[in-house]
Amino acid sequence: MTVWMEMLTGRRKCKYPAARVLPYVGFALLFLVFFWRAFRGFDWSDESAYYAAPYRLVLGDRPLVDSWDSHPGWSLLAAPFLWLYGQWKGSMDGLLLAGRLCFLVVQTGTAVFTYRRLLALCRSHLAAMLAGWLTAAFVPGMIFNFSYESVGLFAMVLSCVTLVWQYRREASRVGPASLGAGLLAGLAGVVYPAFLQGVLPMGVALVLYRPGVRKKGLRSLAPLFLFLAGVLLPLAVEIIVLGQWIGWPILARELPWLITSRNCPFSSYWNGFFTFFTQYSQADSSYLVEFSLLALLVLVKRIHLSLDLPFRIEDIFYSIVKIALPVCILANVVLIVAAPNWDMPADVKMTQLLASAGLWPVILCLQNPTRRSKILLWGMYLPGQLMAFGAHLTDRPSDFGAAFALLPSMLAAVLMVYENYGPLLRSINRGSMEAVVAVIRTCMAMVALFLLGTTIVIRSGLSYRDLPVSELHTQLTSGPAQGIYTTEIDAQAYESMVQEIRDTQEGRRRVLILGNLPFGYLCSDLPVASPMVSQVPVNSSYLYDYLAEDLERRPDWIYVPNPLYGYGNGDNALSVKEVQWIAGSELEMQESVYSTVYIVAEKKE
Repeated sequence: MTVWMEMLTGRRKCKYPAARVLPYVGFALLFLVFFWRAFRGFDWSDESAYYAAPYRLVLGDRPLVDSWDSHPGWSLLAAPFLWLYGQWKGSMDGLLLAGRLCFLVVQTGTAVFTYRRLLALCRSHLAAMLAGWLTAAFVPGMIFNFSYESVGLFAMVLSCVTLVWQYRREASRVGPASLGAGLLAGLAGVVYPAFLQGVLPMGVALVLYRPGVRKKGLRSLAPLFLFLAGVLLPLAVEIIVLGQWIGWPILARELPWLITSRNCPFSSYWNGFFTFFTQYSQADSSYLVEFSLLALLVLVKRIHLSLDLPFRIEDIFYSIVKIALPVCILANVVLIVAAPNWDMPADVKMTQLLASAGLWPVILCLQNPTRRSKILLWGMYLPGQLMAFGAHLTDRPSDFGAAFALLPSMLAAVLMVYENYGPLLRSINRGSMEAVVAVIRTCMAMVALFLLGTTIVIRSGLSYRDLPVSELHTQLTSGPAQGIYTTEIDAQAYESMVQEIRDTQEGRRRVLILGNLPFGYLCSDLPVASPMVSQVPVNSSYLYDYLAEDLERRPDWIYVPNPLYGYGNGDNALSVKEVQWIAGSELEMQESVYSTVYIVAEKKE
């Protein structure tokens, strides 16, 4: 209890060492829980697709030319690591589990870094600890592995944290920190180009609130110039590598697909903004309260009424805000958690929890416009909002899947709650009110802890497109998912399909898997005869355009999973004539319980 009271005081130099140790104990416990969790759950689709796309480059495909998969910058970044894994292992067996374990180490390191940097900024063990634990617990879409979403998100979190860290009291090393923040933001832009929109408010923060300024004029803008240089450097390296690899004329022609997806091309900002706001308001159930309070706050700030009252209207309004904030956030979290799984799956719940931050940081900043609040608003909250908007524009995920990019906004909300509630409560620190103050602080912390605990329970107990963790008892023994536990029925189907693919590829030249079974490409060492590694049905216009562009891309064997296996293969019914047109030759057909395999008997020239 004494340690908890010490953390609630907000002092950075704690009398009790346990207050400094508690955050690291939490990180260690989260690491152990998620290490156990990493061995469980197999989704058949998305996780494998994040590795199958860069694996194409290892096999010789060219980005943007042979591979039409979205986010080619991610494939460029991941391909060297897959090549090293293949050299070490000899195949892609066990790749998903190895990726999960490495990702856990990287995520925990990111969380510890976030905690230490935010502690230096806000000097509150409690606020920094909650922000660090939330960073350690959250993963985009319940997929605990490297992907363009997770790598891009955590790179931007590190960039935002490094940027605001420059504004601590004993600010030093401002130049290297600005350059580092820029490099991390540039890396995020390579992996997920839509996140570059978040750079704009970060640059504004460096202009309005110049860190460690001792000089005037342009020299005071050195952190901004270093930040922008850091952003541009990874992007320039990416462009140069692509230009040398596929040729500059081809790169100029295919440049739009470096930014947006062929499946969901960008249309317009206005339509995107409307759908973004609609989905955001559905995820944040208290948005009407937030908009109303924000409008009233602006009126209170702008209009001065000369009324002879024994109290100030502003004080009454501020008290309403301080009461409404925890109630609304807690209510939104409860509504999300209580939603039935058939209406809101676990991955959607984990993502939409971040939308609970809503407009509260803006309201708090207007109410108490301290320098630190403004820095957190421009350096973390607004970048997160623009990142989510960019993700919605380029990928248009359903169920407000773009909310995963709101993690920097939620971290800013945690710190700004302390920034605004702390001074009020610290002003009453003696006498009989001390216990009341501790209770109020504890209640505020409980709201954040409830959000954190919900995220941890969802991640540790539920699976993405698999049964709950407690029902996964059969370990996979081959293929890219080797070492992972799933259900007995799914394990039998998976093992059989891996063996079918490996037996059929002997003596073949190029493979096509129709439907959605990206792990199949990781079981083979043959080039891919498909524009994308997932969600390619037989009636896909992209498939026909891709094969017509170069007839040498036609496969000499085609694997079609049965509708009951994999994810999204219900429309895999096709005729022999359709498959023959794709292959450009007569075919032999082999059927099993799990799939239908078409093999070219004699390739026609």
